Amino acid sequence: MVEEPRHAEAEADIPTAVVEARKGLTLSSVWIVPIVAAVIGLWLVYQALTQEGPTIQIAFAGAEGIEAGKTKIRYKDVEVGEVSDVALLADLKGVVVSAKMHKSIESFLTSDTRFWVVRARLSVGGVSGLGTLLSGAYIAMDPGDGRAGRREFVGLEEPPALAQDRPGRMFNLRADSLGSLDVGSPLYFRQIKVGQVVEYHLDPGGAGVDISIFVDSPYDQFVRTATRFWNASGVDVQLSADGLEVNTGSLVSILIGGIAFETLPEDLAAPLAPADHGFELYYGRSEALEADLTEKRTWLLQFDGSVRGLKVGAPVEFRGIPMGRVTKVEMVFDPAREEFRIPVLVDLYTDRVGVAEGYDREEVLRGVDRDRVMADWVEGGLRAQLKTGNLLTGQLFVDLEFFPDAAPAQVKREGKYPELPTIPAPLQQITERALAVLAKVEAMPFDEIAANLNTVLKRVNATLVELETVAQGFSGSVQPELVTTLKEMQATLERAERFMRDDAPAQRDLRATLREVAEAARAVRLLAEQLERQPESLLRGKEAQ
Repeated sequence: MVEEPRHAEAEADIPTAVVEARKGLTLSSVWIVPIVAAVIGLWLVYQALTQEGPTIQIAFAGAEGIEAGKTKIRYKDVEVGEVSDVALLADLKGVVVSAKMHKSIESFLTSDTRFWVVRARLSVGGVSGLGTLLSGAYIAMDPGDGRAGRREFVGLEEPPALAQDRPGRMFNLRADSLGSLDVGSPLYFRQIKVGQVVEYHLDPGGAGVDISIFVDSPYDQFVRTATRFWNASGVDVQLSADGLEVNTGSLVSILIGGIAFETLPEDLAAPLAPADHGFELYYGRSEALEADLTEKRTWLLQFDGSVRGLKVGAPVEFRGIPMGRVTKVEMVFDPAREEFRIPVLVDLYTDRVGVAEGYDREEVLRGVDRDRVMADWVEGGLRAQLKTGNLLTGQLFVDLEFFPDAAPAQVKREGKYPELPTIPAPLQQITERALAVLAKVEAMPFDEIAANLNTVLKRVNATLVELETVAQGFSGSVQPELVTTLKEMQATLERAERFMRDDAPAQRDLRATLREVAEAARAVRLLAEQLERQPESLLRGKEAQ
């Protein structure tokens, strides 16, 4: 009998497994940790993707102080980004800086957002960026309010004069020249700094300079349409007929320049000036405050003598009241008369003339023929005359005054401007009279007079001899008295003859006296010429030659 294998019996003893289908999905605890880690990882990836800020490019002329991975981008000293890469532009004319920005700043990356590198700088506005000497340079950001979504920018080489969110208003000034002004120059109101110069540029025609200024709030409420602006730069020294005038602003304006403004009391009711309103920038305060004198008339004056000391801007006064100023002094040649003339143009401001209290000025002047009034005044003796305003400076001014004894004259209206008659200056009148006396003295024929006297004396002497001969035939009672009288007459004539001799002491004294008179007249003339050239010599003495 063949025995079955023993392993078959063993297999018969093993129970058969029954597979049953589970009713629900179960997860082993082994998978819990990997799944949780995967979920956290996915969440972190989602967070990183959704919270990642934009990458921007900023073009600069150079990369001085900028390093990838180190240089930060800041707004109001808060970090809002970091430089990730620095590369050259394709044309090698600059660099492009790539930076990763924070997500929170994305909406502020607009079309007018500005970037610039903050370094230690010394400018008109002061010293800035000193902290970068230790921490290194960084890129500053100034958000704009333009259209959002921009990613490429051109960086500024200089920091902007002011932030775009600074409260206040911009205004425009027009000037003939910039002077000592610069970006950052302060703006003053009653010597308080209330703003600054933002920018400037030449106008398209090159005839002037356009200056943009910013007035901080709340000081911008003091700028009205009638406000006057003037250059308060440095020390304004004016040497005029009124003497030496020195106007200064603050110490800062003396060193770096500045602008000041003021509104006259009568203009306080003017409306507030809107943003970007245009104003004229005057040279100085006096010129700015006189700008309201708009009713002016230009007149021509012709002076025969020297006008040394008469400058453009010299005042024109009537009885001590400023009525205008000199606008032009020149010398022209008149071919018809073959002589040089010195025409002087002056502006007379009729605004200076008021009316008595109780009358309306506009109503009174509305019916006045000003040309006829001026013609009547000239016929009444109104003349223009040069006078010395200050002996120290030698400056002249034009004085209008009535001279009833002046030669008759009328207003000439032949040229472009009406002409007022003039009379010589007081010093010139004295000089002319002294010269006239000197000419008359020098013209006297002293030698001829002496010769004529000698001839007359000889004839008288001969006549006396004849009378003495005749008298000898008179009676004895008359003859002695007549002879005595004739002898006395003869003695008198002899004394007169001795007096009229060329070598007579009296004749010499007379001639010496006349020479002294002539020398005195010449001295007066020289003194007049000296005072005309250097009137200050009365105080300081004659200058060394």
